[in-house]
Amino acid sequence: MRDLKPKERKQKLRRMKQRGQEKIINGVPYYSVNSYKKYIQQPKTDREATNFEKAQKRVDATIEELVKKYPEPEYKIWVNPATGRGADIIVAKKKASSRYKPYIVYELTNYDRQSYISERDIKRYIETLKQFQCKKKLIVSYEENLYNKKTKTNYRNLLEDNGIEIEIKGEIPLNNKF
Repeated sequence: MRDLKPKERKQKLRRMKQRGQEKIINGVPYYSVNSYKKYIQQPKTDREATNFEKAQKRVDATIEELVKKYPEPEYKIWVNPATGRGADIIVAKKKASSRYKPYIVYELTNYDRQSYISERDIKRYIETLKQFQCKKKLIVSYEENLYNKKTKTNYRNLLEDNGIEIEIKGEIPLNNKF
């Protein structure tokens, strides 16, 4: 975004708003809570569908919690359905100048008890969250997800060194098993 000329930047912002992308934080487009579901690419395979449904449930459950915690006049919640392009959810604090200042950012995961986060993914989570100057949280299902059995690495220390809080939520079960 910063590389674009002012006129091109305005055009790009206008196009993004037309598509429902209300905000760009550090070059990442974010969608409003109401419109984010319209812009998600539907999965093609059964396995993708299961993972997609789990991710959706995690996002929806987290948004419900956050909406109760952070009321609309003071805070705005941005949701990014394009996974891997930025933090999944940003709670932004409204300022008098009507700009939004990130207050807390969330990266969400949903693993079962036997699974663990890969080294590549943990690096991506850290890089994504590090760009924000506010509270940062990684939500995992189980404590076991933070321990890489292959490399025998516990990610907890690595995350804490980078100022990222860890929240353990438990797995979200799906009602319709394939």
